[in-house]
Amino acid sequence: MGSEKDEIVNILACPGIERCKFANIDTIGLARKADEKLFGKEMPVKMRIAISGCPNACTSPMLNEIGIMGRIRPLRTPGLCTGCGTCVQYCKEKAIVIRNGISVLKEDKCVQCGVCVRSCPFEILKADHRHFLVSVGGRRGRHPRIGRELLTADSEEEVLFAIDRIVNWVYRRAWSGRLLSEQLDDIHFEKFREEIVRAIQEKKAARTERA
Repeated sequence: MGSEKDEIVNILACPGIERCKFANIDTIGLARKADEKLFGKEMPVKMRIAISGCPNACTSPMLNEIGIMGRIRPLRTPGLCTGCGTCVQYCKEKAIVIRNGISVLKEDKCVQCGVCVRSCPFEILKADHRHFLVSVGGRRGRHPRIGRELLTADSEEEVLFAIDRIVNWVYRRAWSGRLLSEQLDDIHFEKFREEIVRAIQEKKAARTERA
């Protein structure tokens, strides 16, 4: 799990949709693509990339320099909910309640894990938005730190684009001898976040125009 060199030392993924009923994304396929391009790349700091198929976060993506987590937003089909309460029983976050005979989602409590979607016996709950949450600057060890949310990506292409931009930003800006988590403000994380979000929006707009 570690390395004596300052480089991209690990690209770790959970089993993903092929072998885990909770997974929302193909973690293995994404990890292979990142590995082929980046594993062993020399950097000013050690960098680990962790990919988790859902918010259960078995690979602890938020505790790695780059973390990717698969999520889905649940959507109830209007007029069809029977109020059976199955989704309420399965939701560990207590983000769903039954009101007036139908399920109601508490957005502020939902972690977008998708368990409620898979639990609905009538398939009334649907996956409205399958996406990837990308975080930067987490760390493990004696003094762990949660990474900062960078953006949500709609596709593997956007995730790989974001990873490439993160690696390039760290390569150009970060100092050796300090953990990435300790220098995010010094290398202007907020400005970088604005730039990368704008770049992805421009790529989406360009694709829409071509279509």
